[in-house]
Amino acid sequence: MSKTFRIQGLIVSLLFVVVIGVFAITSSGDSAYDLQYSSNLGKGVAMYFVAMLLLFFGPVSDISVLAKFKIALSLTIGMVVVGLVVWQIIAPASEFDVSSIALGSVSLGGFLILLTLSFFTASMTTFLVGKNGADLASCAVPIGLGACAVRMGELAITIGSYHGAQDIHSVYFGMSWEGFAWLLLVLIGIAGANVGIPFSLLRKRAASVDKKSVGIAIVISVLVGMFGTNLLAIGARVVVDREVFSVTRQAYTGQVCFAVLISFIAAGFLCRHFFKVHYIVPVISTAFVVFITMIRASRMSDLEYLGANFPSSFFVNSFAGILPIQMVAFGSLGAMTGYWFSVLLKQWHKENS
Repeated sequence: MSKTFRIQGLIVSLLFVVVIGVFAITSSGDSAYDLQYSSNLGKGVAMYFVAMLLLFFGPVSDISVLAKFKIALSLTIGMVVVGLVVWQIIAPASEFDVSSIALGSVSLGGFLILLTLSFFTASMTTFLVGKNGADLASCAVPIGLGACAVRMGELAITIGSYHGAQDIHSVYFGMSWEGFAWLLLVLIGIAGANVGIPFSLLRKRAASVDKKSVGIAIVISVLVGMFGTNLLAIGARVVVDREVFSVTRQAYTGQVCFAVLISFIAAGFLCRHFFKVHYIVPVISTAFVVFITMIRASRMSDLEYLGANFPSSFFVNSFAGILPIQMVAFGSLGAMTGYWFSVLLKQWHKENS
């Protein structure tokens, strides 16, 4: 494909993205308290993703038809096997409830089933996709968990069922460790996706990694993930007279997942582009974001103030309304996507330099 045609196609696609983005914003620009807000926002997010798919996988893309088919196959397997089967194990009691390991929604036996299912789903995807399909298969588990995460209710409703700052503190403190459990499912999936790769080769790759770069990349991923999510997942902010103290309303589920995804796309891109680390590094950082944000949300002084002055739908910051499964699932997908954006950008520069 010629450089001129590729640039023209990208310009047209980007313009389409802008037009769709403007329409999405106007369609979801009503008050956050409007009953139609959540529905309109979801439509806007869906249209934006359609535009992005056209941009990267449309007629101006250099990706072959076979590669596109493999991508679709791996995502479909994750959506169907993990998204549907896992949902039967972790589904909350009602559409308004959430699924949380810390709250006892998932039993130990159920979690062991999830671990086994994650490994075999990813390994089966690698087998079906074929040679060099490990990276695609690694997406199967997080996209399946993401399909489960978007079907849950809002954390604010669950928090509202608890009375007293001490009870809510216990909930947040328990959830602070939950991110590592969901991360384990994703990592087991990545291990299953790479089951055909010789251990000696994996050990050689690990030995060649710059440990200092890994540490810096984790810190960057945590900071970018927290900043981006806090910026994009705000339902409505209210400034109160407590030393310039503000509270934020629970954002809708679609908005939360979109915010986490975009934030970690940026984190994954930066980690690969500047530090040359694998996407597993920003994927791991998702659990640290959960830990830090939940610990911050569990501060007794803030919980007591909120309980005395605001309804349960308000939090000290937007992080306090994000479920660990949402952060890990969409953060992992974003990290993988951002990683490959960096790889493709470098390849494009190399081909056209």
